[in-house]
Amino acid sequence: MDRDTFISKRTKNNYVEVHHLIPLSRQDDFKASLDCSENLCCLSPLAHRSIHYGRGVDAIKVIYKVLEGKRATLLKFGVNEDYLLRSYGIE
Repeated sequence: MDRDTFISKRTKNNYVEVHHLIPLSRQDDFKASLDCSENLCCLSPLAHRSIHYGRGVDAIKVIYKVLEGKRATLLKFGVNEDYLLRSYGIE
């Protein structure tokens, strides 16, 4: 996770956002539900927005950091890195 976050008033912990590694918009490609714990990761607000709204190079940096701990998820769903990057509009 990127360290660009802040302390939450409510929890007194680093504020993070939950992200689906394989986007839910790709659900039609899979029999198993993508809305499961294996497909979730916690990101700093900056990292989360970088994936969704950043330039390809910025999104790729975050995606590859997340992949370090989530390769088993990709295998479970039969997804390779190229498919994942295309899912985010990165060719």
